[in-house]
Amino acid sequence: MKTLTTVACILAATTSLLMAQVPAQKSREMQSAPKKMAAMPMKTHHMSIEGEVVSVDTAANTITLKSKEGKTEILDISKVTVIRKADKTIQLAEVSAGNKIMASCKMDGTRKYAVSINVKSPVRQIHLKK
Repeated sequence: MKTLTTVACILAATTSLLMAQVPAQKSREMQSAPKKMAAMPMKTHHMSIEGEVVSVDTAANTITLKSKEGKTEILDISKVTVIRKADKTIQLAEVSAGNKIMASCKMDGTRKYAVSINVKSPVRQIHLKK
């Protein structure tokens, strides 16, 4: 009987210690929650933009364009952005003002990250002699 009482006391003491640790652990988790939320990426969605290049900034890795709707848009270019012209992959420095482009982007908050850009070839005008 003495052994059973000792085991019961040890079990009760262990349970009390464990229960005391649970609120402390929850408190630490609650304090770290804002940091975890800040580190999480914002919800992104995909979009397409078509327009004319106004400027290219190779130092900042951005393209500024005027969309078909007349809005000025800034596209962030990363190392994984694929830029193509006439079925060839080109570099950002080869894009210039006046080029017509179609871009597929990920929008993260207010920033637009270009995933792929298709530089349209200019339409050649042929003048026929009469």
